[in-house]
Amino acid sequence: LLPALADASPPTQLELANLLACLAAADGEARSQAAESGALGSVATLLRSRAAEARDAAVTLARQLSRDSRCARALADAGVASPLAKLLGQSGVASDVLAEAIACLLALGSAGGPALAKTQAAVREANGVEALTQLMSSGDAAVRSAAIRALSELTAGDQQGAETLRESGGVVLLSEALLSPDDGTALQAVSTIAQMSSSPQHVQSIVDNGCLGPLLQLLTHRATAVRSEAELAFSNLARSGAVNSMLMREPSACKHLVTLLTRAGGVTQAHAAVAVAGIASDTRARETLFAQGALPQLVGLMESDPELAGAAVQAVAHFASDDRFRAPLADLGAARPLCARLSHRAPDVARCALSAVANLSFVPQGAAALLAAGAPARLAETLFGQDRAAVDMALAALCNLAAADANDAAAQLAQAGGAVGLCTLLRAAEPGTLARGALLLGQLSQHPPFAHAAVAADATQLLTPLLHAGDPDVQMNGVYALGILAGQDEGAAKALDAGGAVTALTRMLLGNATADAKRRATLALANVVRGAWRRVYNAGGFAALLVALNVGTEAVQAEVAAAIAGLAADPSHRRALLSDVGSVSSIVGILSAEDPTTQLRAAEAVLAFAEAEAAREALFGMGLIGQLIRLLTAPEGEGKGVANDARAALVGTLSHFASDPRYCDSLRIAMSPLADMLRSAHAGVACNAARAVAHLARSEANHEALCAVGAVDNLAELLPSPDSATQECAILALGELGVPDTLAAK
Repeated sequence: LLPALADASPPTQLELANLLACLAAADGEARSQAAESGALGSVATLLRSRAAEARDAAVTLARQLSRDSRCARALADAGVASPLAKLLGQSGVASDVLAEAIACLLALGSAGGPALAKTQAAVREANGVEALTQLMSSGDAAVRSAAIRALSELTAGDQQGAETLRESGGVVLLSEALLSPDDGTALQAVSTIAQMSSSPQHVQSIVDNGCLGPLLQLLTHRATAVRSEAELAFSNLARSGAVNSMLMREPSACKHLVTLLTRAGGVTQAHAAVAVAGIASDTRARETLFAQGALPQLVGLMESDPELAGAAVQAVAHFASDDRFRAPLADLGAARPLCARLSHRAPDVARCALSAVANLSFVPQGAAALLAAGAPARLAETLFGQDRAAVDMALAALCNLAAADANDAAAQLAQAGGAVGLCTLLRAAEPGTLARGALLLGQLSQHPPFAHAAVAADATQLLTPLLHAGDPDVQMNGVYALGILAGQDEGAAKALDAGGAVTALTRMLLGNATADAKRRATLALANVVRGAWRRVYNAGGFAALLVALNVGTEAVQAEVAAAIAGLAADPSHRRALLSDVGSVSSIVGILSAEDPTTQLRAAEAVLAFAEAEAAREALFGMGLIGQLIRLLTAPEGEGKGVANDARAALVGTLSHFASDPRYCDSLRIAMSPLADMLRSAHAGVACNAARAVAHLARSEANHEALCAVGAVDNLAELLPSPDSATQECAILALGELGVPDTLAAK
């Protein structure tokens, strides 16, 4: 029957077409026979008939035959798609015929493979996309629905067809169809939009033609299929970045985006993560996403499959760059998955993870969490890399972790070869890397095992040249690291001393370095000379010692003051010091130090100065007497009191002034404290007080005041003293003051 269609008369053709359509509709075996007949070209011929009735019958026949996939492929091979597509644009075609023609084209396309390609090509060549776009406005619901479905399926994967749809205004009509009350129509429209949205070249057209608003409404549609397609379309648009400005501006859109993050295992979840990463660079968008609960979802996604985790890491990196979100990220447990992603297969993702780790390390919670997650060991691998930016981020993170817990960070790094890695970095020529590397080495070397490992890796030899670096940060951090190493390792201290470090560090004290740099240089010197400050004096004189005295710790001040006291006992050294009144003032200034050892050494140094007549003049001029009285009258039992050994030295200084005729009559303010100290249980205090009173008693102008403050009675109590010097001074004082009758009777 099929071959007869081609040659039969028009009435016969019509009867044959109707008969064959009935057979194809009722009997699958008939459709199979048709597929194998090789005569389906006659159907294509009849579709081109000018007789509308015959043509329409051929459309019905083609539609019934296309119900069988094999027959559909055979029809496509026979060229049926071309006349069917041309029919869509012809005028006067009945709606039911148009609906059947479209259904037949859909069936041919559904056969897939070459059949789909041939059908799409036929539709393009016949301007069928434009015709289908027009049919979307048909008054017949069946035609409208079929046209939307055809546009959805026949332009899928066909960029040229999709471009034609956009140019013909079909996107606008699809936008209107999205909100159709008919679920089927809405589904077909949103499916078309979803397919188009997968192509970057159509994304902007979808947005510009008003599809975004309806899509957002469909995200909560009652029909699951519609919601799924809407989610796919929305996630495609979000991933592309075309709707970033809207997402940043509209909290409701961000809410939908965050909802998509919960769609476990689906492509929409991955697209949403990419979209969040795209907009999280904006401050306002981060605030909105955080308010919508995005952070917990993103942190959880970092532990999913690599692709999805990569997008989540990039989003988290943006949040970590904002100090407002670092603590929440730490509390949500972001440290561990971020550390795991430091070795992500994608370099960009690994770099984002590193950036996030570095930023997270700036907050205490983040540093603690990163240490617990083993971040130092993982970051150690980066130190051996060639990416300078990555190395710098790793150094910044490690410096923060070392500041939080140097022992823990050092122990983890030591196991991963961190000492060798850092020493390798010290060979770098870039100043910023050198500065950070030296700082980190110093921080970690507070942990003795790490310090010994660093020394074994030639850290001392590598750091020594940094003492002469032109960059101030490099020099200062090099000094800091050398100081820590010298303090932890005696061998390092000896090596530094032999290498001329004492001279270089002393020059820093005397140069124009900042106060912080001088403090670090002083600490380094203290660890190198280990109490032998005379070597610093030999390199820089009293000026270097006085700088160390001003900027050093209390322990260093005590050592330096002791060295100055020893030097001041030598008249030649004392004259050198007294040539600079400001230097003497620095020593006087630390008499009020809270550390008792420092105070004692300063008191001994002042006592040594006061032996010289010229020194007493300078000391008196800077108000030393008043300072001595304030210190001596502080109660011994209180925290601000002066310890007995220091008190003895201070009273000895008063004794030197009392022995000087220029000041003997000017010390009335000291008489009452001296009289009280005659009763001190400390032999040195009592002896020096008796000596001072003996000197004061040589001036008759002082007798009345000394007697009035009870000095005579207290002196008499010292006569039985077992200390001969104390006893002698008491006798001399009483000899000058005289013994009242009441005291003589005793």
